[in-house]
Amino acid sequence: MFTNSILSAVLVAIHQRNIERLRFGSGVATVLTLAWTPMLFLFFKPISVVVVVIETVAPLIFALAWIGLSKLAIQFYDGRTVPPRNRPEKN
Repeated sequence: MFTNSILSAVLVAIHQRNIERLRFGSGVATVLTLAWTPMLFLFFKPISVVVVVIETVAPLIFALAWIGLSKLAIQFYDGRTVPPRNRPEKN
C-alpha cells in the first residue's frame, strides 16, 4: 500500500505538528505565568519564598522548552546530515 518514503513523510509531518503544538503551549504557559505574577502579589500579601522561586523558575523552564522545541523543529525541516565516511557500504 504505502511505500516507506510516504509513510516516513507522514510520520515526520505528525511529529512536526506535535512539536508545533507543544511549542505553542509552552509559549502560552510562559505568557500566562508572567502575567499571573502581578496578580499573585496583589491577592496574596504574605508572599513566601517558594512562590517567588516558582514564579521565577517556571517561565525560565517554559522558555527553555520553547527554545529546545524550536531547535528540534529545525532538525525536522533540515534533516540530520551524516558525513559520507559514516554511511554504510552498499553491496
